[in-house]
Amino acid sequence: MKVIIRENSTITFEGDILNIPITEEAFKQKSLELIGEEDPCIIHRAHIKQHFADRLKAQFDVHGDSLTLSECSDVDFIEAGRDAIIEKRG
Repeated sequence: MKVIIRENSTITFEGDILNIPITEEAFKQKSLELIGEEDPCIIHRAHIKQHFADRLKAQFDVHGDSLTLSECSDVDFIEAGRDAIIEKRG
């Protein structure tokens, strides 16, 4: 699935949902929770990215093909401003 992140009408990310920008703090916290390490290997990093992608997909199921970060506290791991709009493509 492809997603687009817009901030102030400017596209700041466009690509596969697995490559969405994740805050470093959220990544470290989830890594400690799931794996017990702050700096996981590449295989574990892929697992953590999939976890965040699944959370975003669940929000699309609730809100439709477009959502604003400010209306979805469950996607606060995305590295973007609170007024950013995330759109699902395909």
